[in-house]
Amino acid sequence: MGEINRAAWQARYPDLTGKVAVVTGTSSVLVHVMRELCRNRVTTALVVEDRALVSAATDYADELDLASLGIVADPSQRETWTRIAPHIEQRLGPIDIAVVIAPEATRMLVATVLMPDMAARRHGVIVEAGAKVAARDMPDGLRHRSVTGGPGASPTDLAAAVTLCASDVLTASRVAIVLD
Repeated sequence: MGEINRAAWQARYPDLTGKVAVVTGTSSVLVHVMRELCRNRVTTALVVEDRALVSAATDYADELDLASLGIVADPSQRETWTRIAPHIEQRLGPIDIAVVIAPEATRMLVATVLMPDMAARRHGVIVEAGAKVAARDMPDGLRHRSVTGGPGASPTDLAAAVTLCASDVLTASRVAIVLD
């Protein structure tokens, strides 16, 4: 019996094709998340402070001939989002998915800025991942999902979980992935 081909088992979510995602935060896992979204034909924008992460992620999107946007900026600053959110939507279209892997303050800031437009369109999902995300941090009536495995979990597995969450909930809501 031969080895299992992990690539053959990668999930594909046709409902994500053509969607626009913003991926942001402070983790190198973001590159894995962006690649997983690109494999599912999602148009992506990456907003991080690290130029090397931006290059790695946007190069992969280019290999797949997908539109992408890489922005080197501090995602924890409100000014960043008031300046770039309209730019992203002008270049790529309305934001359907936001993935934030960051400390709580940054997750809350991104949700505060992007949720109103998603709620007005009644379409979109914000997937949050980080330590100490709990159901009590989620507004009433919004779904959450947790993934255990802790900070040592495989970046590929976390990226797959984020993509599943994005595919599962494309109505204006928030999903939390807990890293204990």
